[in-house]
Amino acid sequence: MKDIDKKALLVSLKIKKWSLSKKAVQAAQEGAKAVGAKEGSISSNKNLLGGKDNNSYFDKIDNIRIAGQEAGDFFREQTLPWSNEGQRILLNRNKSNFDSGMRKHEGKFQQAVKDYLNVHNSAITEAKQYLGTEYNQDDFPADIASKYAWSVDYVPVPVGNDFRIELAEEEMKEMQENLDNRNAQLANDAMKEAYGKLEKEVGLIADYFEREKAAQAAGKKTRFHDSLVENLNNVLSIIPDINLTDSQELKELAKEAKKELAELSSEKIKEMKPAEKESKKKAAKKIAENCAGFMGEVAA
Repeated sequence: MKDIDKKALLVSLKIKKWSLSKKAVQAAQEGAKAVGAKEGSISSNKNLLGGKDNNSYFDKIDNIRIAGQEAGDFFREQTLPWSNEGQRILLNRNKSNFDSGMRKHEGKFQQAVKDYLNVHNSAITEAKQYLGTEYNQDDFPADIASKYAWSVDYVPVPVGNDFRIELAEEEMKEMQENLDNRNAQLANDAMKEAYGKLEKEVGLIADYFEREKAAQAAGKKTRFHDSLVENLNNVLSIIPDINLTDSQELKELAKEAKKELAELSSEKIKEMKPAEKESKKKAAKKIAENCAGFMGEVAA
């Protein structure tokens, strides 16, 4: 893909959280002894706050996990895979929307951290009664705030002409070609995920119509969940911002999905005749198959 460095950035999200899980050495030893097993053959973990169903402050720390998970979901939704180091590619035209969304998620994460830090000492006090002899003050960090961190980092996409070192002409040319070829392959792999997002959602709708037809033949009923269409529309809304290569094929498939499936609902399906349902099933199936086909031959 040409000029990729002018169209996109590499972005990484790092969220650091305190782990509540720690090996329960004494419990493992006693467990092994109780069943006649050799020491070391059985392992056991403890939750440092005594568990979700016990500690009345657990929801505070769980809100941090939820905020981090939602941030990660948004990060992956708005970007495409790029490197094994966790970097993903973000189109410049989507950066403003991405930055705005990430700021909201960071605010939610930092507020959740603040809310937990305010009750941390009380949560530890309560945990003592649930952990029994497994309670160990040394398991708890002296500076709990240092266990939480958030960062979003951007770097340019490296391309062949980025080399700033003196090399023989042939070595320089080979390194540039290798890097540009690698970028082309990474762009290719990224676009497979873009097609894959659409394939997944239209495929689920096609599967519903298949199940409904089988259920009706057996004299049974099946329910259409409107979330199927909500998820499809969410993907359709982000496709313009993740279409890294400006693929016309992806644009056309998204357009077809919007035309055929984006207005479906449980109420509308109830009013449909069998022929209409069959038509929608075929449309969804065709779009999914075309997505899968392009995923196998995408070229950056």
